[in-house]
Amino acid sequence: MKIESVGMYVHTHWSYNHPYAARTWTIQDWRGYLAGLKGLGYNFVQVWPMLDIMPIPLTQSDRLHLERLSKVIDVAHDEFGMKVIMGSLANMIGNEEAPQYKFEDRPYFTTERRLNPGDAAEVEKLFAQRRQTIAPLSKADGFWVIDSDPGGYEGSPSEEFVMLLGRYREVLDELRPGIELIYWVWFGWSHQEGQAESWRRALSGLKRMNPEPWAIHVCLPEQTPIVEELDLTNRGYVFRYNSIENEPSLPWTRYDPEGLYELVTHIKAPKGWLGNAQTHPVQLPHIYCFSHFAQGGTPETIDLEGFAERLLPGLGPVIASGWRAMDEESSAEEIEAALAGLSDATAGEPGELKGLLFGSGERFLDDLRAQLSVRRYERIIQSARSPHELRAGLLGIREPLALWCRRHGFKDFGRLALFTHIRESAQKIGALKVVKEFDDAEKAGHCHDFMDRLFSLLKEL
Repeated sequence: MKIESVGMYVHTHWSYNHPYAARTWTIQDWRGYLAGLKGLGYNFVQVWPMLDIMPIPLTQSDRLHLERLSKVIDVAHDEFGMKVIMGSLANMIGNEEAPQYKFEDRPYFTTERRLNPGDAAEVEKLFAQRRQTIAPLSKADGFWVIDSDPGGYEGSPSEEFVMLLGRYREVLDELRPGIELIYWVWFGWSHQEGQAESWRRALSGLKRMNPEPWAIHVCLPEQTPIVEELDLTNRGYVFRYNSIENEPSLPWTRYDPEGLYELVTHIKAPKGWLGNAQTHPVQLPHIYCFSHFAQGGTPETIDLEGFAERLLPGLGPVIASGWRAMDEESSAEEIEAALAGLSDATAGEPGELKGLLFGSGERFLDDLRAQLSVRRYERIIQSARSPHELRAGLLGIREPLALWCRRHGFKDFGRLALFTHIRESAQKIGALKVVKEFDDAEKAGHCHDFMDRLFSLLKEL
């Protein structure tokens, strides 16, 4: 069945190098990317503009960022006929440290402040900031508000979250009536109530309020029974978060079409599908597959070579081979063959989907070669038969992994099969400092400068 509305979420949380981090995109980058998405069949985009770490008063870099996104909305509407959804966390603004950073460099977790929805003065402060920050984005077609991760407030009931949604409706109506308010149903507002009850109470309250026009993002299969129970199915966009790419994640091209297909095709989607990516320039095969499935395709009808030809004509087979070698199930032989095929590949004149290359076919090819060079050593440590071979593999993977990380600049921790293999290998040879670094990061859920610390520890083996 063909899905009529297919969207892509542009996630701007993480600050790293251009063009990998969406925070760094220019208007030209946006124009090219939107053109590429449109060429694949996408017809809307959703953006996190990061209003939540903007201080009062706004800095000059905040204002410039909002002005740029305002122009992006115009480009999407006027040049591509695409719908745009902006949004924010429910109850967060920038703290006293936020003005010390330019927007492009501002670290999220050290510059956020959670406001208490039970404190009237704090609620007024929140919406004074939101009026100022949403105003430049008021030409957007929709505005999402997520219930958690990040967000929430200790001891706050779901009814306070519903109250906040009502206040967002008031602000949107003041700025431009008709903007669709979207409740992004995620992990639930209140931990005390339990996840299912938190979803139920928030959705029930929203239904009673009926802040038209409004919709919901359904992200997890466990949410479906509650959505159906409340007769809200027709309000839903299906947003299977992490289906195209995990977030947070080390920039890493994924290729698992069967897994992607399974994730996105078993929840009802009356309002459409929405996919997400953190590092859009390296997730092209899944971005293609997502749209292919939305248009009624299956894993068996994927034309990876044809898609690659629309990027760089003449290189379809070698690019497709490289993408397939990024599959977790690919063999050492397939990885070596892909590297050999790409070794002499040179980007010529780009194809009709050139905007997805963010201005450089050569950079795109180098990115794929760099990742496959890491995968080569990943297979070596997976097949090692002795502690000596494991240690040699871990020492060997350090250099190509560091080269890849210098290209994209992402330093944080993110769940990745590659990291699992490195941790298991370190465990086997008794490299307990490496194991502890992974375990601490996993427990925290994020860890800035994780990669720098990992490289230092691997060097000591």
